[in-house]
Amino acid sequence: MKKFVSVMLVALMLLSGVTTAFCAEGAAAPKDVAGTTYEEAVKALLEADVVSGYKDGTYRPANTLTRAEACAFLVNYLAPTAEELKAAPDSKFSDVKGWAVSYVNYAVQKGIVTGYKDGTFRPGNQVTYQEMAAMTVNALGIDAKTLSGSWPNNYVNKAKELGMYENISVSKANSAQANRGDVAEMIYSLIQNKDKDMEKAMVERLVKSEEAMADVKSMSMDMGMKIALSAVGEKLDIDAAIQMDMIAEPLAMQMSMNMNMLGESQKVEYYYVTENGELIMYMQMDGEWYKMSLGDMDVYGQNQNLKNNMEVYLKAYDNVRIEGRDTVNGKPATKFYGELSAEYIDEIMASMEGIMGGALGQGSGQDNEAIMAMVNKIMETMKGFGYEMWLDDESGQMVKIHMDGTELLKKVFEEIAKSDEAGELAALMKEVKIDDCSVDLTIKSIDNVKEIKLPEAAKNAIDMNTLSDVE
Repeated sequence: MKKFVSVMLVALMLLSGVTTAFCAEGAAAPKDVAGTTYEEAVKALLEADVVSGYKDGTYRPANTLTRAEACAFLVNYLAPTAEELKAAPDSKFSDVKGWAVSYVNYAVQKGIVTGYKDGTFRPGNQVTYQEMAAMTVNALGIDAKTLSGSWPNNYVNKAKELGMYENISVSKANSAQANRGDVAEMIYSLIQNKDKDMEKAMVERLVKSEEAMADVKSMSMDMGMKIALSAVGEKLDIDAAIQMDMIAEPLAMQMSMNMNMLGESQKVEYYYVTENGELIMYMQMDGEWYKMSLGDMDVYGQNQNLKNNMEVYLKAYDNVRIEGRDTVNGKPATKFYGELSAEYIDEIMASMEGIMGGALGQGSGQDNEAIMAMVNKIMETMKGFGYEMWLDDESGQMVKIHMDGTELLKKVFEEIAKSDEAGELAALMKEVKIDDCSVDLTIKSIDNVKEIKLPEAAKNAIDMNTLSDVE
């Protein structure tokens, strides 16, 4: 898998200039929880709109919580849509009014809480620790019949088992009124457990995908790239459609790119073939063929076994989460969001030294070193870059990737503009403003490419590695 992921990512980087997404820091914690054991939980829940603070900038962690407020917190944790919240059946409690109605209705519908035999809910009653334990366990969808013991110990014991009491003083009686700080800790534990379950599910899916891709011999892909920029008051839109066929071993790739720019269409052909242990790129543009050595094939991970592949693949992603379901190539697929990890980018950067070494060819050592330094700076910006990918539900194979590279392309141009070695290009980059850059790659088929044959005309290509020797 490494050979495919590495080549696809490098191709996407070079073709699209995808850039890192810069995330703003979250808001500061309320002043009355800053530096306390409640800070992490309260800050996280406020940012997620699960709990709420007060207009004076406080959270008041020592205040107790009503049953209605507890319902609101747990319903916010479940995050129903406005339509789902409004559609919850009327619970018909005689004493629930105003803002609490929709929250209580939804909490009752989901089995989080029940009312009293007299038809009341008593929304203003202070919720106890044992009641909060029951509500949080119910919010997880756990069937009460599966719990051992009787009320309230059955719920309290389950809550402790799930870690909800981990940061709550054991000296507090379960029948005592729960304070807002401790309730935040209990709900935050749900999110942490959910994240752990999600992480486990993500790893399982990625492992399944790695296994599904490990024996892939070839693939065909379609790539679409859009770039919008402006310079000196002029706007430039670039729209490229790329068809790619790839064979794994020995590595070979054919790319046909149709590019529309300034109202004109241009076709460029690329072939990557392995010759005597080296990867050679051939390019045909305006009827002329050029070739360039990209270096030793070892830098492309050709001989990695499954164990090493899997380790690299799992290192490639941070902060992975499920974004939803979709249909790709007529089949159901799961859409994921992931970020390129620093560890994986370091792997790519190590490979890039070999790739760029071959591409730079006969240039002076000083110039090559300066160019590599600029490339490394650009690659550093990739750390934390977020993108979307789709995995086929049945096979586990990766079927689609989407990248919004606007910010990264801006960073690339900034690095070029600051480079003394870039010369006139640096001056031009200072005048360029990037408005948009996006890349979509769809894997159309797997193991259907039988041969990639270099055209006869390409065998007389101009060797770009030797151009620097020509006066």
